[in-house]
Amino acid sequence: MKVAVYVVEQGGEWQARISLNLGVDELWWAGEGWGGQLEAQENQAADRVVLLSRSLPLGWAVKLAAACQFTDQMRRWDEAAWRKSAAVLLKAEIRAERAAGGGRGEGWPFEEAKVYRLPEDRGWSRYGRLEGVWGNEQADGQGNVRENWQENEQVGVQASTRTKLRRNEQESLRRREMEVLAAGADRLVAALDGRSLLQGEAEALVAEQLPELAEHWRAAAQLAYLQGRLRLTAAVQGPAGAARLGLRRREVPRCLRCGSVPTGRTACAACGLAGCAYCEACLALGRSRACALLLRSAPLPAVRCTAGVSPTVAARRWGA
Repeated sequence: MKVAVYVVEQGGEWQARISLNLGVDELWWAGEGWGGQLEAQENQAADRVVLLSRSLPLGWAVKLAAACQFTDQMRRWDEAAWRKSAAVLLKAEIRAERAAGGGRGEGWPFEEAKVYRLPEDRGWSRYGRLEGVWGNEQADGQGNVRENWQENEQVGVQASTRTKLRRNEQESLRRREMEVLAAGADRLVAALDGRSLLQGEAEALVAEQLPELAEHWRAAAQLAYLQGRLRLTAAVQGPAGAARLGLRRREVPRCLRCGSVPTGRTACAACGLAGCAYCEACLALGRSRACALLLRSAPLPAVRCTAGVSPTVAARRWGA
């Protein structure tokens, strides 16, 4: 599969993320809290987002996010500098893909890299609100918002009043959508507790236990990932942090399902690569690929709030 990958600056701190649904990320980094219970730092909006790619092979995106190192100079970088930096981190992969006959023109695969400064640059995910994230029919109940707009037009409410009413109704709908999404993330996390499942296995579990999430599980999974309650990674990948530390000899990819070193490579329609690694040792269980999504339940710290931010605290941001 392909995913988006971006880096975000928030309060002077940088981090890299992958995304199954950028609409969720846009709302998350808008820094909107719930119920007035959040501390200022938790409710702080991001300062900028650098979208490196909207569609990068999952294995590449996971490595890129893990290998990113951040400096103060990055605040002055333009798109060309970000493209160059990302390409350097994936130099071996890009070279191997081109040798296998894949790849495209100059700048691939980061042609669309763009810097967004928030909140001036709105809509960086290309979603106006949560369209494409959660079905409106689930969020607004009986479509009351749209009916109210039509009624306002019919009774001749003044333009300024209609604008205010529409803004309030949009805000109400957006918050309802976010509540529904947060509830879906809670149910998904509970179902995946203690599990490590490939995408197909996770979809089968959702279809059996959470049929209401069947069409929207990616949005729910993305929110849980941002909350720190779910890990999204590639089924076949190198050791975490090896690229960042420059440990080239330890960058041999392994299957996270069985631990074997993958020996097969083949053209893959899912990620578009000419040479996508897969594990032959556990092939009978289903193909574990470098572009296959693996969803893993994130362990909680032994003592809450001692290993970074508690997922429970982060979850309150979305009303969980």
